[in-house]
Amino acid sequence: MSFWYAALFVVIEGWRELGLTDTRIDILLQSPNVELLRRYRNGAFHFQREYFDVRFIDFVKEPDTVQWVRELNEKFWSLILDDLNKTLYAKKEPPSKPAIVASVPIGCLHPLTRDRARLGAKPELNTLVSNQRIPSY
Repeated sequence: MSFWYAALFVVIEGWRELGLTDTRIDILLQSPNVELLRRYRNGAFHFQREYFDVRFIDFVKEPDTVQWVRELNEKFWSLILDDLNKTLYAKKEPPSKPAIVASVPIGCLHPLTRDRARLGAKPELNTLVSNQRIPSY
């Protein structure tokens, strides 16, 4: 969970540095949870003498952070998958060979995709797939 939360902040940093915009995501990024998540990332990616560092506690004690993280993660994934579908199917015909979108460790995948990988959807590649138009060979 700590890696997921910390990595999500890295995505937020990239989003901002690249000047990307999407109304659904930008609204979520106005939350004070962004600053709490930044501090959480710092705690997760840098050595801490105390296991229950205040940066972790501050984030998890807020009542809406878990739902906010899930919603933000879902919006990022939705946007990425929509963009991939537009790119892959720009000619309106499916590719003749399977498209491997990304090869990442199962633990880093969206929970639904991770479950599909565990159930046998190319576990040796841990291929990012969706139940949308991206083929899952």
